[in-house]
Amino acid sequence: MGVNAGVNYREVDESNVWKFEKGARNQASYRLRNEGRLSYGLYYLRLFREMREGNVAKPVRKRMFRALKAARKFDPKPRFPNDPRYRR
Repeated sequence: MGVNAGVNYREVDESNVWKFEKGARNQASYRLRNEGRLSYGLYYLRLFREMREGNVAKPVRKRMFRALKAARKFDPKPRFPNDPRYRR
């Protein structure tokens, strides 16, 4: 990637929605667990606003909002290399 810029949800389409879904789920989960419900809500509104401004197709928006909903249950645990539970 040539440029490391912020995420622009106006550019979501069928060809790249899978990347945005995972990123939105992860970001929303982090905000909910570490910054609180207000931060999660503000992130949700930002996504809604940017996708509306970008005229993102309705099926794509639905997928994105399902990802935000999935974030409520998504809570991955870090795997530490020295932990014997993770050795093969």
